[in-house]
Amino acid sequence: MHLPGPAREALHRRMAGAVRPGGRLLVVGHHPSDLETSVGRPNIPDMLFTPEQVAAVLDAAEWAILVSAGALA
Repeated sequence: MHLPGPAREALHRRMAGAVRPGGRLLVVGHHPSDLETSVGRPNIPDMLFTPEQVAAVLDAAEWAILVSAGALA
């Protein structure tokens, strides 16, 4: 789900809070660099995000954060 920054951060916090202990939260989205590709995307940079932005809203003491970046074919 692509939302503007503050709404996206609130959503990620709520989603993380809904995961039971030992569970997993998978967040998939588009990186801001996607705007530089030839694939048509709406030019709304605030709707795109980096893994670091997602990790910043999670409590690092409670989460093991794994990042895999790359395009899916």
